[in-house]
Formats: sequence, C-alpha cells, structure tokens
Amino acid sequence: MDDEPALLEIAKLYLECNGQFNVDIVTTIPDALTLLSTSDYDAIISDYQMPKMDGIEFLKMVRSSGNTIPFILFTGKGREEIVIQALNEGADFYIQKGGEPRAQFAELAHKVRQSIQQRRAVISIRDLKRREADIINFLPDATFAIDTYGFVIAWNRAMEKMTGIRAAQILGKGNFEYALPFYRERRPVLIDLVLQNDPVTTGKYQNVIRDQNNLISEVTIPHFNNGKGASFWFIASQLYDTKGTVVGAIESIREITDRKRAEDELLRKNEELNAAFEELTTVEEELRQNYEEMSKGQLELRLSEERYRNVVEDQTEFICRFTVDGRLTFVNDAYCRYFGLDKNLCIGSHHTVVIPPEDLRLMKDHLSALSPENPVGILDHRIIMPSGEVRWQQWSDRATFDADGHVIEYQSVGRDTTERMEIEAKLKSMNEEMNASYEQLTATEEELRQNYNELNKSQQELRLSEERYRKIFHNSPVGMVLITPDYHYFSVNPAWIAMTGYSEKELMDLSFKDITHPNHLPGDLQYIQNLVEGKIPVYSTEKRYIRKDGSILWGLLRITTILDQQGTLLYFAAQIEDITERKLTGDALSKANKKLNLLSSITRHDINNQLLTLNAYSSLLKDQLPDPSSYEYFKKVTLAAQRINTMIQFSKEYEKIGITEPAWQNCHILVDSAKKHILLGDTLVKNDLPAAEEVFADPLIYKVFYNLIDNAVRHGGRVTTIRFSVGDRDGNRVIFCEDDGLGIPVDEKEKIFDQGFGRNTGMGLFLAREILDITAIMIRETGEQGRGARFEMVVPKEAFRLASAPQT
Repeated sequence: MDDEPALLEIAKLYLECNGQFNVDIVTTIPDALTLLSTSDYDAIISDYQMPKMDGIEFLKMVRSSGNTIPFILFTGKGREEIVIQALNEGADFYIQKGGEPRAQFAELAHKVRQSIQQRRAVISIRDLKRREADIINFLPDATFAIDTYGFVIAWNRAMEKMTGIRAAQILGKGNFEYALPFYRERRPVLIDLVLQNDPVTTGKYQNVIRDQNNLISEVTIPHFNNGKGASFWFIASQLYDTKGTVVGAIESIREITDRKRAEDELLRKNEELNAAFEELTTVEEELRQNYEEMSKGQLELRLSEERYRNVVEDQTEFICRFTVDGRLTFVNDAYCRYFGLDKNLCIGSHHTVVIPPEDLRLMKDHLSALSPENPVGILDHRIIMPSGEVRWQQWSDRATFDADGHVIEYQSVGRDTTERMEIEAKLKSMNEEMNASYEQLTATEEELRQNYNELNKSQQELRLSEERYRKIFHNSPVGMVLITPDYHYFSVNPAWIAMTGYSEKELMDLSFKDITHPNHLPGDLQYIQNLVEGKIPVYSTEKRYIRKDGSILWGLLRITTILDQQGTLLYFAAQIEDITERKLTGDALSKANKKLNLLSSITRHDINNQLLTLNAYSSLLKDQLPDPSSYEYFKKVTLAAQRINTMIQFSKEYEKIGITEPAWQNCHILVDSAKKHILLGDTLVKNDLPAAEEVFADPLIYKVFYNLIDNAVRHGGRVTTIRFSVGDRDGNRVIFCEDDGLGIPVDEKEKIFDQGFGRNTGMGLFLAREILDITAIMIRETGEQGRGARFEMVVPKEAFRLASAPQT
C-alpha cells in the first residue's frame, strides 16, 4: 500500500516479473482493510508517510484485530526512532527506499519470502507442540515424564486413573513425589535409573532388562487392589531435544495382574498334569517314539518361528488423525510401516483398510458415542490386511469438538494386539486341554492316539505361524538378511536384492564382507565381536556398501543376534535402510557451504586490494593537484574508503556467527580470559560470576564479554571498576555487566546496538546482540546516565545450568 500510484505500479511489476507473487495494490488504508477482511494474503507491504494515517498506525490496527500476517514497512523515511517503533509494534522488516531499483525490489522480494517462511514455521511449531501434548495425554498406558532434576513434566489421563492423583496436583513437583502412589515412600524408581545408574535402586527391581537406552521390569505391589496386590510392567527411557541432548526421562506402566495369574495357574496345572502322567506305567513303545519324534519336530518349528520373529522389526504404536469423513490429516512412521503406506501420498486421502462388517458397525458406534463430556474411548477390533490375514488392533481414540459440539477430527493411537489375543486364546485352549487330559488319565491307547493327533495339529499351527513371519520378512520394504556366524548370507529378502543389484543366488555365494566398503570393514568386525560377546545388545551404524554395478549404497544398519536355548549363536539378523539420497544431499550442502565461504574470503581479499589501489592513486592525485579547494573532496574519498574497509572487516566477523554449534560455556572463565587481552590501566574488573555455572551459547560469546569490557574502558570516561554478577528474574538467569563511568544517554540506549553506531567501528555491540540471539539470550542497557552503564543479558531458564548437574 502506498499513496503514490506510480510507485505502486512499479513495485507490482518488479515483484510479479518472475511469477513468484500475485500483488494487489491500494492507495488508502480503508481500501487495504477491506481487502484484508474479504481475502487471504500472505504478507502486507506498506509505506510509512500517508495522508490521515501513517504506516505504523495501520500496523497497530492490523495487530489489534489479532491478525499476525507478516508486515513490511517500505518507506523513504530513515529515522531510527521510526524503525524502532515499527519493530516494537510487530513489523517483521523495515526497508528504506532508494538506490538502484532492481536491487531494491530484489531485497524487498527476499524479505517478503523470509517473513512468510518465518511465520509459517512459528505456526507449524505451535501446532506440533499441541499435537505432541494431546498424543501423550491419551496414550492407553499410564505414562509420566520428569526432567533431569526430577520434576514431573507430564502426567497423562491413564496415570490419573491408575493412581487417583490428578495432573494438576503433581505437575512441577520433585523429591520423588511420583513414587508415593506406588511405594508409599519417596525413593528413586525405574525412571531415575535411566538418568543415573544407582546399584541400591537397581536391587529393588528383579529382572531389569536394558534394551539400548530403555529399562524394562515387572514388579508386584502388595497394597494395590485393596490389599489384594497387583503386578505391573514398567518401561522407562530417556527424552531428547532436537540436538540429541538428554532433557529428561519418560516411563509407561501397564497392569498385568490378570496375565500373571493366568501364567501361575497355567504353571500349576502343568505341574499337576506332569505328576499325573508320571503315574502311567504302561505306554505302547511305538506311540511313545512317534510322540517323541513329533515333539522334536515341534521344537525345530518353534526355533524356526523364533528366528524369523526376531528378524521382523518390533511393532510400535501407530498414530493418526482423520476428519469426520475419514480423510487422514496426520500419520506417524509406525502407521505407514504397518499399513504399507507412503506418508506423502496418504495425507488428505481416505485409508482403504478393510474391516469385517460386524467390527465396522462396532467402530462406528464407538466413534458416535464420543462426546465433549467423554471425548476419549478405547476399542479392540479386527482388520483384514492386504495379504488376507486378519489381525487384531487396540485403538485409543480422542474426538476434537468445535464450540457447537460438532466433531472436528479424531486423534487415534493404536497398537497391534494380535499376539496378545492369540496368547489369551491359546492359554484358554491349553487350560481346557489340560483339564480334559487330567480327567482322562486312565484312558486307553485310543486316548494316547488322540493326544498324538492334537500334537500333530499344534505342529501345523506352528508351521502356519512360521509361514506368516516368513511373509513379513519377504514383503518388508527394508532390507532384511540372516547371516551365518562365518559372515555368509543364509537368507535375504527381495528388498535387499533390489538394493544391492545382485541376484539371490549371487548373494548366497557372497559374504557380507564382500560388498562392504573397505573403510567400514574393520569397525564392523570389531562391533560385531562386541555383539557376540554380549558387550552391546544391538550394533547400529551408517555405512557404505558397493553395489554390483560398482556404485555406492549408503545404508542405516541394525544387527542383533539369534541364539538357541543353550545360548549358542545361530545367526546374525540385520536390517538395512537405504539412506543414499539423504547422505548425498548432506554432502552436497556441505560442499556448497565451503564454496560460498571460499568465495566470500576471495571477494574480501580482492576488494581490499582494490581499496589499497584506490587509496594509493588518491594519494598520488592529491600530491599532483595541490589545490586547497580539492582537499575536501580527497577527504571524503578517503573517508568513504575507510568505511568500506570497516564494512569488509564486519562481514568477516559476522560470517563466523552460527558456524559452530552452540555449546555450554563457562562465563566466569570467559570473563577472566577476556580481561587479560585488554589494556585495562587502572580499571579493576571484578568477576563475581559463579565458577560452576554455564550458559548454552554460540562459542563467539567470548567476544561479547570482550566488547563489553573494551567499550567500558574506551568510552566510559572515568571508569574505575567493571563488575560482572548474576541474578534471577521470572525464572530466568540474568548476567549483569556494570561500570561506574559516565553511562549511556536515554536516547542512545537502543541505538548503541545498531550496526555502525558509535565513535569507533560501531559493530561491537551489534555483533554482541547477534551472537546472543542465536540461543535466545537478550541484551539491553539499563544504567543511569551519570552513574555508569549497566548491561543485562537475560538467559532463558533452559539455557543455563550448574556444571556439576547432569547433562541436559
């Protein structure tokens, strides 16, 4: 928007010339507000100085209506107070008119794209956090989480139901508050073992299983169920942030009392049956031999089934969101793997899962029963897989409603419960069979023959189960192989054949070492040996393979061992995911970045050379034209060259910001180091920062402390003491830098952070704010003129820690 139609037309032509934008133009603010109320736009570009109302007033009207659309002020007014006011009122960028038009509008187009991308990223992050919180809250298992200091940060609905303690009563509490509902005392539990191994706590759990970073255990607690006792299954693991840093732990709890009782009852029945069978004194020898041969065959089939079961990837909970008409709006990777879907293709489409008619009616009734008062429900039902196999699933569904109580969408978390349903059915069947066998202990040869037939039937069931897992093995999109202890292939699936380019027969004649890149082979052999010796449970790595045509295949490898009942190694089971495209993309980006840095360095070098030449010719020309009236022009040329040189030095320093990943920095040590490199004279630097405290920042934070000390010495006037200290404010940590000099005038407190402001280069404090901003640390000047400068650096609570605390 602008009150000059000619300028509007030029801007529209430049922005639409490459086809990236569609631009609507208006000359008055009322017209602009009308367009905003009737159409959707990605960004607003506005002039500042206009009749009746300026651009900042227009910005306030837009923001007061709740509209967060990107807003760019594009004006010829360059006063700094206007820039500051515009940014404070919520403008995304401020661009001053002037200069070469093509470059001017190229910069404007860049700022438009940048502001749109930033706003979309913020909205995406907000939606993601909301969905993550919803997903945890309606997981079917009781689940809670703590941070690295032991404070409760999550407590879902299932946890409230199991313990009777609502989330509002326990969130934010520490001192082992979460142990009281289970053990009636404050003590470390399984979740604490994930963060710090404690032999005393470990001794309170029997049969703790460690699977990579997960801990699994089962415990019986006597006081549950009104003193009748209850058995629980626990699993705990670490939580990570986006940088891979441990930020806490999460634990899920499932009551398994009924399963335990069924196992105990089964064991008792089995013992009774064995005792009864021992009383039989006569059994026909031929039938006994047949029975033993069938038992041996059953054992072999069971081992084969177990071998293929271990190869198949562990099933995990699958999550989806879908609209009332059944269109998917979100799916996780486990969902796509389970149903064999492409995430990019299934979003927005109907999921064509086949559900038996009686279960389909059950599911529709289940979803229809959800209401704003009872938005969550759990349902077990069957599905028919593409192979024709019928499998059981358990779904925890949550409905989201609008203000009128109409369903907006459903969120579902599911797991495959086929194995559980089969086990329950088998337990029931086996219990019935043992009861029948017990009643027929005095039966004759015909009864033994019936037992023989039952065993034959069981053998057929095992054969069918083996075939099912074999199908999963062969149909997996991920490469799956079985490798013998001497590293030769025993079995390969079609995915691995396609990935390597070899035929199945060719692979059977090869060892995995034959197609492994030589650079990876020594490491592979060492870690596989560690796997065999039990030093590690799983070997996982990214490595290169050499395809049949000689090209490189990058694979994400995961290897486990398959042992017999005596613990002897039978096979290595390996899964390989093709990550070649991702690796090539990463390498290309790294090379491009190096080339850009090299180009920047070469450009600075060439400009410096040209500046040297310019200064040299200017000096010669000044000597040959001793006209006093020309001195002023030479002086301006020299000043311009000096400014160009200052800009080049600034670009060199600015280029370093963000190159190295942020890390934990000890500010006490950095201040001591910085003051050693500055000529302090009689000025005293008092370092009262805690020696054991760290902040998470860009490594260039050293330059921040250096510039603060250097500025105080250079420009503070009568500075005798510079003091660094810390304090707390609103849960955040604040680092103070104070001196007893002249202080900063009120109208310059923000200007000192602007690029180019000051009597020297004007880059120091600008760079300081840029360096701190990388990890969301804010800096401002709050001193009183005449009583000294006071800089405050506000560190978010998640970005500071004690050095002795656990790594977060």
